[in-house]
Amino acid sequence: MAKKCKIIKNNLCFSQVNARNPAQTLLRCVIDQAIADCVSKSKRCDAMKLKKDAEDWISLDSQEFLCLCELAEVNPKEVILLKTYKQQKRQRNLASLR
Repeated sequence: MAKKCKIIKNNLCFSQVNARNPAQTLLRCVIDQAIADCVSKSKRCDAMKLKKDAEDWISLDSQEFLCLCELAEVNPKEVILLKTYKQQKRQRNLASLR
């Protein structure tokens, strides 16, 4: 099993990790919100669009995403790892309800 990043191991959000300034905290909140949008359970049309947009945005192919991660001083691979971890955790929770 892959080694968990500090964020996952401690069940944190990126905005909860010490930032240098308020702008950096805000950028990390944007990342946290995108992850939340990716794992949203909502079936509303607008939420489904946000989910797809967030999933497309959180990608090593997205220059905007990579730039924001750089400014936020966050490793983009850790963001993708956390998104995947939360999606898998959500799937396990849904499966256990069946």
